Amino acid sequence: MGWELTIDGDAVALNWLVRKTSQVSPRIVEVDTARRLEWQGLETLGFEQHNEMEVSARQHLGSLSGLASVLLCRHANLRVIDVSFRRPDGSRYLILSLSETIRVGATVEANLTTTGPDDQPKRMPQFDPIPQIIMFARVDDTVQKVLRLSSGELNDWTALYRLYEVLLDAAGGTAGLVALGVSREQLKAFAGTANSPALSGDASRHGVQNGSPPSKAVSLPDAELMLRQLSRAWLIARASP
Repeated sequence: MGWELTIDGDAVALNWLVRKTSQVSPRIVEVDTARRLEWQGLETLGFEQHNEMEVSARQHLGSLSGLASVLLCRHANLRVIDVSFRRPDGSRYLILSLSETIRVGATVEANLTTTGPDDQPKRMPQFDPIPQIIMFARVDDTVQKVLRLSSGELNDWTALYRLYEVLLDAAGGTAGLVALGVSREQLKAFAGTANSPALSGDASRHGVQNGSPPSKAVSLPDAELMLRQLSRAWLIARASP
């Protein structure tokens, strides 16, 4: 009885979240071939509290989407496609229903690795950071923001640079980012490319080239991968015991 929120989106991320969040709140659970969003306290919200439910659902789904995007290093877009309220007599009151097919993908296992300054993959510590990250997502503004920004597509220089500035501040500067597994040269190339109309055209953060363009450029896909890897490394470090 109570609220039932069916989720659709990136199938790999959904399967991963079903396995990784089963013991935490919020979580994604599997019901038949569908995926549902649940959190501690949802069962206490009555039908008249639908506004409170909707606000919480958006926040929790955003955190889980960001979590999957960061730890799987991919854009894990998730959305609510069906909202209903199950009455005590078993009848179902439908609030929202979008005519989309629930996509079920193969189960995958993500190895948590990062890339060091020598461009070689390095295994992350063997502990489960997910419960801690989810806990921090409720109380830590920076964790909330990293997850929120990471849940986006990050397919333009402005979005990437916004996330870069948050991570740069959270890590305590360039040295902190380097400690997370990126070189100073990579960071310089990213910032230079993002701000250079000569290299990035109209998509750059600046409209006018200030001085000579950087000698080394980075592609947008490589920049996105670097920022997603940095986000993952920072969140795991934040959650480390």
